[in-house]
This record gives sequence, C-alpha cells and structure tokens, in this order.
Amino acid sequence: MKVVYATDINASNIHSWSGLGWYYRKMLEDANCEVTTIDKRNMPPPLYYRLKNRVLKKVQSKLYSPHFSVGVSKHYARCIEEKVAPGSVILSPNTNVLAYLNKDFKKVLFADATFNSLLHLYPKYSEYTAECIKAGEIIDQQAVSNADVLIYTSQWAASSAIKHYGADPLKIAILPFGANLDQLPTTDEVEKSIETRAQNNHINLLFLGVDWVRKGGEYALKVAARLNSLGFVTTLHIVGAVNLPPNLNEPFIVNHGFISKATPEGQQQIGQLLAASHFLLLPTLADCTPVACSEANAFGVPCITSNVGGLPSVIENNCNGHTFSHHHFVEHSVRYIANLMRVKADYKALCYSSYHRYATEMNWKSVGRKIVGLMESL
Repeated sequence: MKVVYATDINASNIHSWSGLGWYYRKMLEDANCEVTTIDKRNMPPPLYYRLKNRVLKKVQSKLYSPHFSVGVSKHYARCIEEKVAPGSVILSPNTNVLAYLNKDFKKVLFADATFNSLLHLYPKYSEYTAECIKAGEIIDQQAVSNADVLIYTSQWAASSAIKHYGADPLKIAILPFGANLDQLPTTDEVEKSIETRAQNNHINLLFLGVDWVRKGGEYALKVAARLNSLGFVTTLHIVGAVNLPPNLNEPFIVNHGFISKATPEGQQQIGQLLAASHFLLLPTLADCTPVACSEANAFGVPCITSNVGGLPSVIENNCNGHTFSHHHFVEHSVRYIANLMRVKADYKALCYSSYHRYATEMNWKSVGRKIVGLMESL
C-alpha cells in the first residue's frame, strides 16, 4: 500500500531520536509499503519562528522551541497538504505534524508518549516557557482528536491519551519499538551466545545510553560496585554516554565511548558488546520506550531497568528482564542478578524468554505488519 511518512526530524539521520526516524521508514518499506517521506528538509519552520528561537535562547533562561508552536504545526499541515493527494494514509510519530491536517487524509500517530506525560516525567519540560507548554497541550489535544488511529508503545502513554486528552480507547493500539540495528543475530547465534554467557562467571553489564544522568548512570555504578564487593567479578561497559563524571576511574569500568550505528563496523561493535553482556543495565530516571531494550532482547540479553514511564509495558518481569523502583533499585537489582548467576539454569531460561519476546513482539517486522493491518482497515 502507499503510505506517506511525515516527521519534523531528518528521517535520513540514523543518529536522530535513537535512530527511530530512520527505522520508521525502513519498517514501512520492509512491510512492502510504497513510502513517500516528508520531513524537516521539506517543511522547515518559517523564518519568524527560527529567529524567535535564536533570540529567546540569548535573552531568557526559559526554554523555547518551534516544535511547541501552533503556528508551526499549522505550517506543517499546509506543507503536507500541498504535496499529498487527498485520501492518502499519513503515518507520523509527531503530534505537531498530524494535529491540523485536513480531514480528507487518513492519519495514524505512532508515538511513545503524550505531551502531558512528558511534562510530568521529564524535568526539562518544566523549563519551557508557558507559551510552549500551553501550545504543547493544545497540539496534542488536537492531534488525538484528529488522528484516525493512535498507536502508542506503552499503556502509560495510552492511558495519558485517554485520561488527559479524552482519546477514544477504540482507536488506540499498543505496539512496541523494534531493534534499531541492521546486523541482528540468527536464532542459532543467539543460542550460542546465551550458552557462552552462562558458562562465564565474569558478569558483563552494559549501560547503553547518551545521557549519563537521566539514564541513571550513578545507579549502574553502584550496582556493579556492589556485585564486585559480594564476590561476583563484574565489569560495567559504558557505550554512548557524553556527560560522564570527570573522576570516573573505577577499575571495573570500561568506557567504549560513542559508537555510530551509521557504519557496518559500528553496528557490528554494538552487536558484539550486546552478545557478550549478561544484562542490559538501564536504571533510567525518565524514559518512554528505550529502543535499547528491544536491541538487547534481540541478542537474548535480559534488561534490568527502572519502572518509570513506559518501561513496565516493555519489560515484563521475569520474562525479558525486570523493572525496579528507584528507591530500592541497587539493592533489588543486585539481589536479582546474583540469584540468577548462582543458578545458571534460571539465567538461561530468562535469556531464552527474552529472545522469544523479541522474536514474537518486539521486532520491526511484527510491528510493521500490525501497523499495515491497522492502516488497511481505515
């Protein structure tokens, strides 16, 4: 089927939004859709809003972004309507792209949060101007009303749409993100890596994320330190974090720096680290649906993470990992990891069920097939 993929980011940049801009389009193409892409290169915000953004950054402490502007949202609608034939199916991850589109289009939102859910979870959102916050609420309300199908990646996001914006539950579906990697292992390769890890008493924990503070890096450090103090030889591998503390020199840390997914070599390196890791450790303070969880599960690696945002929908306890509250994260996750490493049969069972969860649900092929089914029913 023919689909228009519209987004306010650069869809060709694999580093943008954890690669999701790129993989949304790839998901549709792999589902045999004929995809027309309209992104920020085709509809840049009007000069007035770009200048306003530059000026306000210099003269005020509050944050401003054209992303949260009714005027820019209406501009996106006009740009798309000029390029797309009436009756077309339009899929977007952005409420500001769909909010004011003409009723003649069939509109599908595939998002990991609502504006209101982000406002209450991410401290950064409270730093935006009152004008931006008001516009963000208006745009999301309009988009929820205007869309024909609302696809969210978690019950957390779906519940916010229903409770805060009055979304019709009958037009909501919940689907996860897939793994944003091209080089994924076969089932045989996953089985071999699980067996190899189970025989290795040296625990490898992988912290995969850009924002060290928001992703809970300090908690990850404490987990690794506590395991070592209990006699479990443990290494914490860090990938991608850009705001690490300057005095981070513990002997059990290996910092691999930023690894680009834009090259086959980078993807191969990430894959090798995942395959060798016993757990993905992500004690995040604020998150919606981290794609790192799908990527870890694709290698049969369980995820130990926090129960914030959409994560309880992504990680099913004792199926593909476990979520814990921040209040007792270190204590509970250390106990959980230690128990699994003492009983290797239990660890292997968790790895196999993690991979099964990926293979049956948390992969782009399955998600794409279900999204196409929803679009075909419009």
